Amino acid sequence: MSSRQPVRRKSSLSNLGSGERKLSIAAQFNMFQEIKSQVKLDQAKLEALAKAYLDADKEENEEVSEETFNKLMTGLGVDNNASFLSALFSAFDVMNTKYVDFRELVFSLFKTVDNTSVDDILKLVFHVYDTSRTGKLAVDSLRDALKTALSRGTDLDPGTIGVVVIDVFREEKVGPFDELDFKQVQKMIQSHEIIKQCFEKKEDGLLKAPAVS
Repeated sequence: MSSRQPVRRKSSLSNLGSGERKLSIAAQFNMFQEIKSQVKLDQAKLEALAKAYLDADKEENEEVSEETFNKLMTGLGVDNNASFLSALFSAFDVMNTKYVDFRELVFSLFKTVDNTSVDDILKLVFHVYDTSRTGKLAVDSLRDALKTALSRGTDLDPGTIGVVVIDVFREEKVGPFDELDFKQVQKMIQSHEIIKQCFEKKEDGLLKAPAVS
């Protein structure tokens, strides 16, 4: 059992309403196209990026500063261009906090990689959200991952996204201090069609799934 308390990710896209979120996702997608022109992305590169994130200096809530962000991106192979890196950081610093939840970027970039399956994406997401490296996800980390998926894959407002995630945990009888291994997370995602669709790769990499009411 974990004694960790849930932490609100201030920089997360899931804090934006659907209209602002669409604009942010469009800006991020434009940045991704530029990244892809600089770096040939594949699963191995993003797994290495996830490891670098786990080794990086972070705030207590797992967000990274612009300096750390730039080191991670240039380590991936992105050009060390100050104006581009600043624009990329701003695209993910959606609440202008001067920090970003780098896991959202790793998650989102992975959607642009060819020949990936839902399970491939789940494995990377599990790895990058397992910041304590225990092989299990605390409920607050899993909640963040699901909110990221839903915020990029549906038109739901932040409040409804929170309710959907709570309902999923309730259906699966997951307590607030439980920790789940990969097979448990995999089963949870695969059992909920809307969330599963949010993990599927789409042509534009933007996790667009049908809006739900």
